[in-house]
Amino acid sequence: MTSDLLFVYGTLMRGFDHPMAKLLAGNAEFLGPAQCRGRLYLVKHYPGLVVSDDPADIVHGELFRLREREAMLREFDMYEPAARASRNRPNISARC
Repeated sequence: MTSDLLFVYGTLMRGFDHPMAKLLAGNAEFLGPAQCRGRLYLVKHYPGLVVSDDPADIVHGELFRLREREAMLREFDMYEPAARASRNRPNISARC
């Protein structure tokens, strides 16, 4: 099943003065603070999330519902090319 939900963390969250955060805010509905089980690793100059089975590994972020899913995901793929590969994985669970 394809979801229109997007979990974000870091500079994509509300309140950051980042062009992609502003694009997201204008093209998605904020659903609330959220968390998912995972770890953040430094990938060059930005954090990358890796899903974890350890209940102690929690990443805090926000959950959004994308209005134009495909168009928005294309924008994010251009900004973060690594995200394209991770979308082939099963959906992860995020709690609001």
